[in-house]
Amino acid sequence: MYLKDFRLPIESPDSARFDALKNAPGVAAWEAADHSDLRLYASAPVESQLNWQLLESIVHIPGHSFGEAAVCHYVVETDCPESIEQELNDWYNIEHLPGLAQVPGTISAWRYVRKGGSPKYLACYDLTTAGALESAEWLAVRNSAWSSKIRPYFQNTLRTLYFRPGAAP
Repeated sequence: MYLKDFRLPIESPDSARFDALKNAPGVAAWEAADHSDLRLYASAPVESQLNWQLLESIVHIPGHSFGEAAVCHYVVETDCPESIEQELNDWYNIEHLPGLAQVPGTISAWRYVRKGGSPKYLACYDLTTAGALESAEWLAVRNSAWSSKIRPYFQNTLRTLYFRPGAAP
């Protein structure tokens, strides 16, 4: 499955285009908690002049709170050295993503690979509350031995917490 992704600074001249698309069918819109940027995902064809990036789905895991409404969307984007890429993917697919999906408050967890551009990998989590990111269960998964081994290899890493437009704190 492919998804189109678009991210722009909140003060961008393209923000008017964002406003025009945020309620379009097949589009999910998010605003960074720090009000720095806006993000759109399109799962359906969208007519626009925006420079969409193509994301290929690697894995989707329904979470502990699957079926509940997403209040926030947490995204970790990263590159890694080619020499560690297989282990990074194994870590994400075997331990990290499944572990975080089972944390109360996690609705769904996805991994994508960006088809061109950087950062190459995205891990996305829909959450019922931003508090899930600080829960003991979430922190336990983040602080595993395998996590401690892999995380130093992250490069060009972006971690962004998003809310629905107008709902960011």
